[in-house]
Amino acid sequence: MKPILDTEVSLAVTRELLV
Repeated sequence: MKPILDTEVSLAVTRELLV
């Protein structure tokens, strides 16, 4: 697995939590 995928997922989760 690539780190970029983990970062994208983390960002998506953070954005969902913020919203």
